[in-house]
Amino acid sequence: KMNPAGVKFHGRIHFSNLAVHELGALLFALEGDGSYRHAFHLGKAKPRGLSSFQIEVRKIEAWRMEERYRNLAEIKGRTDLVGKKPGILAAFRVWCATHANVALNTALRALPHIQDFVRLHTWPETPSVCYYPPNFSQYSWLPGDDDFAGEPRPPRKRPLAMRRARHIER
Repeated sequence: KMNPAGVKFHGRIHFSNLAVHELGALLFALEGDGSYRHAFHLGKAKPRGLSSFQIEVRKIEAWRMEERYRNLAEIKGRTDLVGKKPGILAAFRVWCATHANVALNTALRALPHIQDFVRLHTWPETPSVCYYPPNFSQYSWLPGDDDFAGEPRPPRKRPLAMRRARHIER
């Protein structure tokens, strides 16, 4: 079933005991860093831009457990960190730069592993159309139905990605 553009879903992610850079990694995975149009792609027709959606984190609820358990009120010790997103993302950026052995002020998008992530999670600007062969005879490495009519087919090697694991030459 197709859902029209603009449909909204709501959900929650529960976590505990995350360091600031780990929370930053989660935020980056969900929303990106604002330097590009972040998206997730789910389902079929991804090359056409269908099944793309964005996530907006509206609330990051953190608990100070010591304060929570010293009071009987359920709201004590609860903090919303959504206003601290830039600082949380900065902690993630510094952690990535440290582990990539680059300057600490290096932009996230300058790091190779982040560039790969951004390529996979960028909102499609224009729908593209990819056509795949409608039948196997259009693949050059597969014999067609009319090839070698009545004759034994010569052996052909499949591309490595299409071979069964037990037949892969080492």
